[in-house]
Amino acid sequence: MQKNKKFENMSDFFYLSIFKLPDEILKIKRLLRRFYFI
Repeated sequence: MQKNKKFENMSDFFYLSIFKLPDEILKIKRLLRRFYFI
């Protein structure tokens, strides 16, 4: 249970950091997502 909670907190922090990143990095992450979906 504790590990799951820690993982959730890490993911939340990760998403928050993404929102703070510049648009260019966001575009790169979107491109990476496309590759993962393919």
